[in-house]
Amino acid sequence: VGICYGCPSKRDDGAVHLQGIAVNLADTKGYARIGIGSKMLRAFEAAAKQRGFTRVGVGSADDPKVEAFYLKNSFRPSELVAKGATNEEFERVHVDDYEMGNLRREELRLKYNPREVIFIFEKSIDDGVHAARRCTLGEHER
Repeated sequence: VGICYGCPSKRDDGAVHLQGIAVNLADTKGYARIGIGSKMLRAFEAAAKQRGFTRVGVGSADDPKVEAFYLKNSFRPSELVAKGATNEEFERVHVDDYEMGNLRREELRLKYNPREVIFIFEKSIDDGVHAARRCTLGEHER
């Protein structure tokens, strides 16, 4: 039916990197648009949380439908990455939201003429108690 896989982040000890998620979209199977990808994603998040991770990060495909999937599943954009033909990174920029990110994406496309400009999405998988506690702590207490 599908696959979802990842590994610990090389950039952040508390994060796991979702490397791939895919559902068999063959017309004869009837698996498209029934929530299988979202269910696999929740299972991945639960497994990551059980192993002590607090965040999931993913580099999205440069495709509005893929980006919409992550937004629908409570991921938030954190960065844009402009990549060249051999996957080299031209530039990585912070973004605060999807709309601002789309504007920055066009600027990066004009500046570098890259093969793709992808969003890096992030999602907290802490439980509500830890998330609420973090919101009440000052920076020096974290």
